[in-house]
Amino acid sequence: MRKWCLCIACLGALLVACKKTPVEVPKHPYTQEELVKAHLDESFSAFITALDLDSTVVKQPEKFLLENSSISADWADNGAITYQLKRHGRAVLLVRYYVLSGEVLASLYGGIAIKGTILPPPADLHVYDMDKDVAKLEFDRGLSCLVFRFPDGTAYALNSLLISEALIDFLIENVLSTE
Repeated sequence: MRKWCLCIACLGALLVACKKTPVEVPKHPYTQEELVKAHLDESFSAFITALDLDSTVVKQPEKFLLENSSISADWADNGAITYQLKRHGRAVLLVRYYVLSGEVLASLYGGIAIKGTILPPPADLHVYDMDKDVAKLEFDRGLSCLVFRFPDGTAYALNSLLISEALIDFLIENVLSTE
């Protein structure tokens, strides 16, 4: 009998709560730093979306890379080695490494660029979003992954930015499907 009384009381509370008008939540005024981070996240999501992930990427990554990548070397240009990843005829990733100076220049679809040196260690790589220096790219030994470290002291793990809507859709359709 107690259980029934408790259930009826909860149901009554729900009915009363459903009739209340929702309270408007005040919008949070974003700081410039928060806006920069949000834009970086959007730009990185555009890169992941442009990759157009499909089951080939997960099941046969070697095949995906062989079919969509190219590597070239130009020793007259400071020993430049260039790696390019194209997807559906569109350049998605371009990485140029200058052997003689240790300099790296990378550009990702969506407007992100990474510039800096990896030799001599430690690497000094800066992340640019729409030509604005927004963070440093560093390896975090504690997390064992790459992180974007911002001037305000915060950091975002690269693997957390990889969890984009495109990746989640891909996982639902190809990995978690019951078919």
